[in-house]
Amino acid sequence: MNDKIAYPLAIDGLSLIEHDGDPNFFKPFIGQKWAQPSVKHLTQLLQHVYNNPEEASMKGAAARRHIQQHFSPTQIAAVVAQEVRRLQKVIRQKHRHSSEDSKGLFLDVQSSISKKGLFKKLAAQK
Repeated sequence: MNDKIAYPLAIDGLSLIEHDGDPNFFKPFIGQKWAQPSVKHLTQLLQHVYNNPEEASMKGAAARRHIQQHFSPTQIAAVVAQEVRRLQKVIRQKHRHSSEDSKGLFLDVQSSISKKGLFKKLAAQK
């Protein structure tokens, strides 16, 4: 993200994430630090957008083009496929000298992905 396609928001600091009692809380977030957005800066940005609608419209259009060019289903599918191949390589190396069961596990995962055509489905979506 950059100021040509967005309005980057300043932060007032970082806060430690703690469990808040919500039963739907995603526990892996506990202990992470999240940015605390600056309310003052947000107010300034909103006023700027309100006072400069043509600029905001142009930035919005540029942001749309950026997302379409860099985050299409085909491109995301390629990133996912690359990560699956990387993980398969790790599994192969880790279990190179182990039993045939680990080789079978790798082939089952690979076969499942191929049979379901997951990447083809993702790439076909537009």
